[in-house]
Amino acid sequence: MKTKFNAVMHVTVNQPKEIAELAMRVGTDMDENDDVYTAPSPPLADLATENGKLLTLNGQAKGNSLKKAERDAQAIKVFGMLSKELVYVNEVADGDLVKVEKSGFDAEKAPEAHDIPDTPVIKRVDDGKVAHSAKIFLVGPLLVGARYSVQIVNLDADTPTPPGPPTPGGDDFDPDALPWSMALESVNSFELVVLNLKRGKDMAFRVRAEDGSKKSNWSDPYFFLPR
Repeated sequence: MKTKFNAVMHVTVNQPKEIAELAMRVGTDMDENDDVYTAPSPPLADLATENGKLLTLNGQAKGNSLKKAERDAQAIKVFGMLSKELVYVNEVADGDLVKVEKSGFDAEKAPEAHDIPDTPVIKRVDDGKVAHSAKIFLVGPLLVGARYSVQIVNLDADTPTPPGPPTPGGDDFDPDALPWSMALESVNSFELVVLNLKRGKDMAFRVRAEDGSKKSNWSDPYFFLPR
């Protein structure tokens, strides 16, 4: 069986210098390989514009608390764009090492699959350190070598919500019927942090564990109100 490789992002949201360097590399490499990456999402021009602002702020932040706050906010924005670009790259590359290496992201060998991972259980969700973010905590530590994906759904008047405990003869709540969207995909970090949430809007999270090509079931939904 052919070995599959994943594009990975070895930076965190708290590393503005490293984020800027990665964004430059991704922008340059994907532009040079536009025969492979024909429709980057987000567009490379948008990534370059926002990363240019981050590069400027990186140079201005030392000893200036106001510029430091602006830099940190801009780093979060560029990090979010890179996270979306990572999803696009992995969709296009589909495990091909050569294609991954043409993206500017690091390539990491997909772990050999063992058994299907246990379904994660969300212990709690807290507000993240940055505005409009959330950090997901699971029951038990994240598995070494495993990856995790997170889906979210914004709940409003048009979205079905759990009716409470099933009643005899009633319809059970089906979480798969909700309009889930992918927030994190195949993340190999030991932190599950979701950015760019809508403040004051009820939402639900669910998590899936992945070991190679084998995937667990999605966890039960966890309902949360970002601040």
